[in-house]
Amino acid sequence: MLSNNVRHNIFWPTLCIFYLLIIFFIWDKNYFIQFLDEIKSYILKTFDVFFTWGAFSCFLMTVLLYISPVRKIKIGGNYATPILTKYQWFSITLCTSTAVGILFWACSEPLYHLQDPPIKEGAELFFDNTSLQTLTIMNIHWTIIPYSIYFIPSIMLSLCLRKQDEVLGFGSVLKKFFSKKCPQKMIDLVDFTCLITLVTGMSVSLSSGIFMLSGAIKNIFSINSSPEVYGIICFLIVACFICSAASGLMKGIRVVSDLNTKVLLLIGIFLFFVGPTKFIVINGIHSFIHFFRYFFDFTIFAQEKIDSSWLRNWSIFYWGSWLSWAPMTGLFLSRLAFGYTVKEMIEVHVFLPSIVTSIWLSIFSGATIFFEKKPNNFLYQTLSEEGPQAVLFEIFNFLPASHYTHVALLLIIFVSFVTAADSNTEAISTMMIKQNKENEKYNNKNISIIIKLIWGISIGIVSWLMVVYTGVEGMKTISYIGGLPALFLIIFFIFGLIKFIFLESKKANN
Repeated sequence: MLSNNVRHNIFWPTLCIFYLLIIFFIWDKNYFIQFLDEIKSYILKTFDVFFTWGAFSCFLMTVLLYISPVRKIKIGGNYATPILTKYQWFSITLCTSTAVGILFWACSEPLYHLQDPPIKEGAELFFDNTSLQTLTIMNIHWTIIPYSIYFIPSIMLSLCLRKQDEVLGFGSVLKKFFSKKCPQKMIDLVDFTCLITLVTGMSVSLSSGIFMLSGAIKNIFSINSSPEVYGIICFLIVACFICSAASGLMKGIRVVSDLNTKVLLLIGIFLFFVGPTKFIVINGIHSFIHFFRYFFDFTIFAQEKIDSSWLRNWSIFYWGSWLSWAPMTGLFLSRLAFGYTVKEMIEVHVFLPSIVTSIWLSIFSGATIFFEKKPNNFLYQTLSEEGPQAVLFEIFNFLPASHYTHVALLLIIFVSFVTAADSNTEAISTMMIKQNKENEKYNNKNISIIIKLIWGISIGIVSWLMVVYTGVEGMKTISYIGGLPALFLIIFFIFGLIKFIFLESKKANN
C-alpha cells in the first residue's frame, strides 16, 4: 500500500506506539488513566520550572531576532517572490494556531479564574477588581507567548528554505544550524519526537472541538450529548479535514482559512456592539496595560507570586499544549513566509495575531465576566453542570437573535477545527515522505492522501475515547505529556538560533 518513498522507519514505529496505547486504554481504562495521571504528576513536579522558562525563552528569542541583523534576511533568497498575500498569510497563520483553542476557552476559562484567583497572599500584584485580573491572565495565556512558541520552529525551517515548492523536514534544520554531517539516526529521532508531540496535540484539539460542537448541537437542535453524538461529530471533522488537506495548501486550506477569518470577524463585531460595549472597552484597555505591567510576574516570576497548583493547572498546561503543537505547526507555517523577510514574518506570525487575539479576548472574555457578575445569571453553574462547551452558547442566549448566532457559532467552530487539523495532517504527510532527487517535489499525491487518511482516523479514535472517558482533565494530561519532549526540542532550536544570530552579526560587522 505504501511505496518506498515513505519513511517507514518513522511511519511504522509512531503508528505502532499510537495503537498500542489505544489497545492499552481499551483493555483497562481505569488503570490507563491512573497511569497517565502518575506521569502527569511526575512531569509537573519535576519540569514545571522548565516549562515556564522554555516558553519565556521563545518570547525572548523572538524579540532578539526582531532587533538583530537576521531580521533583514529574506526567506528563499533575495529574489524570492511571495506565494501568498499578507492577508492570506495572516489568516492561515491565525486559524492554524490558537484560533482553535480560543473558541473553547475564551468564555469558560474566565469563570474558573473568577472563582479561584491565582495570586499568592502578599504578592505585590495590584488589580482594581477580579475582572481586570482575569482579563490580564487571559492575555498572558493566549497572546504573545503562544505565538512566540509557534514561531521558533517555523523560523528555523524558513531560514532553510531555498525554493518555493521545497518541502523541508527537521533534518534540514539540524544540518544547517548544527552540523552538515548530522547522522540520519539523529534526524529520525527529531522527526519521531515531532510526530509524537503533534498527534498528542491534535488529539487534544480535536477533543475540544467535539465538546464545542456537541454544545452547539444541544443548543440548536436540543440533542443531548452522548458517545454516539460525539462519534458522529468526530467522523465529520476527520472526513472534512482529510478532504481539505488532500486538496493542498493553495486550495482547501487557503479557502477555509479565509472563510474562517471572516466569520470570526463578524461574530466578534456582533458581540461587541450588541453586548456590553462600554465594559468591554474599559476593561480591555486596562487589562492590556496590566498585561505589560505584570508580564514578567506571570511568567518568569510566577513561581514566587502565583499559587503553585493554579500555575500547574493553567499556565503550565498551556505552555505544554503550545509546545506540543509547535514543531509540526512550524513545519506547515514555514513555507507561507516565502518571499518575505524575517522581520515581516515576526510581525505576521507573532505581533499581529497577538493584537487580534487580545481584542477577541476583550470581547468574549469581557462579555463572559460582565454577564456572570449580573444578578440572576449563573454562567459558572452552567460551566459546572454542562461543561466548558456550554458557556459560549449560554452567553449568546442573553443577546438578540440567539438562534441565528448559535448556527453561526456552529459553522465557525466546525471550520476552525477543520482548518487547524488539515494544516497539521499536511505537515504529517510531508514528514512521512522521503525527500530525494527522484521525488524532489513530493509528487506522489496518492501516498500523501493515504498517510493523511491513516493518521486522521487514528487521531479521531483517540479524540473520541478522550471525550467519552476522560473529559477536560484528560485533555490537560495529554498536553503535559506531549509538551515535554517538545520542550527540549524547542530549547535545542533556540541554541541553534543563538548560534545563527552570532554568525550573522559577525558577518554584518566585517
